Amino acid sequence: VSTAQAEALAGKASLGGATFTGPVAGISKAMVGLSNVDNTSDASKPISIAQAVALGLRNRIDNSNFVVNQRAVSGTVTLAPGAYGHDRWRAGAGGCTYTFSRSQGIVTLTISAGTILQVIDGASSLQGTNNYVTSWVGTAMGRYGTNAYAASGFAITLVADSNPYLEFGTGTLSPVQVEIWASPTPYAVRNYADEFARCRNYYVAK
Repeated sequence: VSTAQAEALAGKASLGGATFTGPVAGISKAMVGLSNVDNTSDASKPISIAQAVALGLRNRIDNSNFVVNQRAVSGTVTLAPGAYGHDRWRAGAGGCTYTFSRSQGIVTLTISAGTILQVIDGASSLQGTNNYVTSWVGTAMGRYGTNAYAASGFAITLVADSNPYLEFGTGTLSPVQVEIWASPTPYAVRNYADEFARCRNYYVAK
């Protein structure tokens, strides 16, 4: 090869090459298997479903499994319109009557009259405008606001700061989940201490 060619090749690694020894130019991140690397801000970095489950971040509902009961309601719970029973859950406009039972760590409400609802804190639980899927276990039908009631697994668009409320009619109801995924994923359990701390932000002793 010529002197010029030798000098040009001196700073290049061979195709099977181990090390760059000179100035590197013209190399893209895709060429070295780093096509997904970018200067992405922490706020824009997604986490996997497994990480979200482990951190309890997926579900936008507080006390979604009805384990926190600071008012110590028991037996047949009869609530006036707007009154709270289990933490973060309150009666709808027509009041609510329900009983509840616990088996293997799962609390199930049986709503016999009226409705029960939770207002989602749009300032702390929602960001931007996103499509959410709402799922639960049981025969009760659910809805947001004045929308028609539907069975578990329906999608809806929620907007931050809008404070939407999720309401359930008569029937059985256990673990409720609202998440940004396209279809329902397995219920993500938060430990009691985390759930209790979330509820304390809203609880008012009476």
